[in-house]
Amino acid sequence: MKRPEGFKSIELSSKPTKTGMSQITESLRLISREIQYIIAGRLPREEQLIRLSTMKDYIDTMIIPAVEKMKDVMTELRSKYKKAKSDIKMYEEGV
Repeated sequence: MKRPEGFKSIELSSKPTKTGMSQITESLRLISREIQYIIAGRLPREEQLIRLSTMKDYIDTMIIPAVEKMKDVMTELRSKYKKAKSDIKMYEEGV
């Protein structure tokens, strides 16, 4: 997949990080700006189609997997938080 000019790879880790979230946010900002430029019609039709196709590929291969990974990690963290909260409550009640 050809990455659009100026776009970076998104680093995925097993923990949500400010860096990962900021990479996704910055990529979405760049995508929005690029799509606005394309839609403005300042490019020949063929170039518009090529750029839109590149944006779609980038979204499909980089953005969606990164967001899904973050969603999975957040679900796991939420589960661990609930368990810890339950354990603390049981401890406080003397169970």
